[in-house]
Amino acid sequence: MAIPDGWDEVQQGVLKKGLVAARKRLSTTRSDPQRPAIGSSPARSSFTLADLGGSTVDVCMYRCVQVSPTLQIKEVKSSDYKEKPKRKVCGADETFYIKFASPSASDEDHGVIKGRLVLSRAKVKSTFSVCVNEVVASIKHQVRMGNDQSLQTRLSKLAVAEGAIYLHLSSLVRARATRTSYRIEVIHRYTPSNRNCRNRFSFRHISGLDYVYGAWSTIVAKGSVLHTSATFSQPYIRASLDLSALGEFESEVLVYEGDELNPKWCRDRYGNLSSFSGLFTPL
Repeated sequence: MAIPDGWDEVQQGVLKKGLVAARKRLSTTRSDPQRPAIGSSPARSSFTLADLGGSTVDVCMYRCVQVSPTLQIKEVKSSDYKEKPKRKVCGADETFYIKFASPSASDEDHGVIKGRLVLSRAKVKSTFSVCVNEVVASIKHQVRMGNDQSLQTRLSKLAVAEGAIYLHLSSLVRARATRTSYRIEVIHRYTPSNRNCRNRFSFRHISGLDYVYGAWSTIVAKGSVLHTSATFSQPYIRASLDLSALGEFESEVLVYEGDELNPKWCRDRYGNLSSFSGLFTPL
């Protein structure tokens, strides 16, 4: 588990106590957390890395698939990436909820109710107040020293060295789990008895059948473990009475970043996209 170097001893101590109880290894972000985990992992073993950043929490699970002649690992569980709770501290909410376990888990003595850890604004702010003060003082000091040529030269050399290490470590990963779903928008056969088709604009297709816009087809599902060189081919049909529309054209691949596991529609009944971003590809 990696924690920021800038965290004070009090905050690091809380995590250390939990890690000792769970018999886990702790490292700070100054030394890459992958190094000790990778170096001691026998073939077919698995390990989890939890990177607790200043504003985010990133948890990944890896499996060592080969140690000889070269070390190879693959990501077997998509990243559990959390960033909202800490950002919300600056909002108007007085109570914050962090998903902690399954809904059946409760421990009121420790603030866990129905699988969620309940924290007050005052508790969260007091936990990080010491760190915030030290960070502000450190930034002011760095601003004053920022123009020092000797410091810039040393930082440049350090960046080159660390970049080479990170590049080597990333080359050891042969498979990764996708963080988002990649899909394409398609039309769906209109059926009056299907409640998903109700209140959606229908149109008459050139086939003579009625369809609705806004459904989608999966190309790659979120959480799929893919080799770094994997490619996908998916057949689709494009129909048009205008022959010029069947030559070269672009199709939008939708990237879904929401929390719903398998949504059937990429557009609401008003035709608006939700929780998507688009990538255009020539065909």
